[in-house]
Amino acid sequence: MSNPDMNQSPHLDLPQYDTVCDFVGNPITPDFTAFFNGNQFMVLDDLFRAFGHSFPECRSVFYETLPPGMLAQQILHGGDFQLGTLALRIIPDVFAAGLHEMEQLSAHLETPVPYAQNHLALVMPQNNPAGITGLDDLGRGGVRVLMPNPQTEGIARLARQALEMAHAGLAERVFQEKVQNRQTVFTTVHHRQTVDSVATGTFDVGVVWVSEAMHAAALNKAVRWLPFPPNANPAGRYYIAGLKQAPHPEAQKRFLQFIASVDAQEIYARYGFAPPSLPGAYEGF
Repeated sequence: MSNPDMNQSPHLDLPQYDTVCDFVGNPITPDFTAFFNGNQFMVLDDLFRAFGHSFPECRSVFYETLPPGMLAQQILHGGDFQLGTLALRIIPDVFAAGLHEMEQLSAHLETPVPYAQNHLALVMPQNNPAGITGLDDLGRGGVRVLMPNPQTEGIARLARQALEMAHAGLAERVFQEKVQNRQTVFTTVHHRQTVDSVATGTFDVGVVWVSEAMHAAALNKAVRWLPFPPNANPAGRYYIAGLKQAPHPEAQKRFLQFIASVDAQEIYARYGFAPPSLPGAYEGF
């Protein structure tokens, strides 16, 4: 309901009324703006709170946590984004994504640097009715697979590489043949859709990052999860770069220094991310 206190600014807290999970903060007059891969949504509150302690001049942060392909498209279109009936124009100070999107935006970015990496996992409903035990089950007839969209999600490109490593023809089966009969469905925003859709039994299995599976378990979501097998589990390495036309260059500089710090790396580790120095990253992500 709306707030009746005339001494406070108005707000709405009706369930699911204009709820926007992946646009956080004040987009009008921030001291710093960041675009991050959506899978890091659970990290960023802690990360930006710690950044504020290290750089108190930054009092207001705005960030987006959408699929990296969407964020890249937004940057290419001068910051324009249509959110229902709301039109936004937002230029970030930093952009965090996989190397694929970094290369798409090379004309707009300073040199990208790695700051974390992650592995893949399968999530299934708690009772696992389809009996999912490994990657080959994704190709089985009748198994309903929820997969990130390869057009906008680097995790999908990484998943395809993993399936190719696991079994000849498995990637083609999951990403092409089963798409035709709707037994594989691509998400729009996988970090908001996959766990909840699997938990309700709408799908038998979904592909997520290990950090997302850990977060779902911490929230007691009705799912179980399995890591990809060691012989087919390439790491996705995350990169970050400053925008050449950053609206807040000093904050940009300080944040790029901060994200490489021990404090920032400890925050990422708490949420299941690994440091970028570990071997085995798949640079096509």
